[in-house]
Amino acid sequence: MLIIYDGLCPLCNQFSKRVHLQRAVGVVELLDARSTDSRIIQFIAAGYKLDQTLLVQYNGHIYVGAQAMHLIATCSSQDNWFNRLFATVFKHPLIARLLYRPLTWGRTILLRLLGRPRIDQ
Repeated sequence: MLIIYDGLCPLCNQFSKRVHLQRAVGVVELLDARSTDSRIIQFIAAGYKLDQTLLVQYNGHIYVGAQAMHLIATCSSQDNWFNRLFATVFKHPLIARLLYRPLTWGRTILLRLLGRPRIDQ
């Protein structure tokens, strides 16, 4: 599983550090969307707007936004309060869709307040 997140976003960083995925997922790689990794360049060239969405690549499929959050929730362990809460809320696709957009708005506002640039700049 490859999870692409914003390395300059404090919320994204905490999420990526706190979420624990089940052993069934196998190796989990976290990749900062602000890096110069060739995969980032390929995703951007393919039209993915990494400044606006979470992206997960798993078993040959690409999941974006609420779908990515839902996938992570269904694969997350239940070993601490954060993972139990996250899995409980985001395991429902409709709730994931309803909550994802406000979360991205909050991220955008936080980055502006912190003076951090957009990923695509």
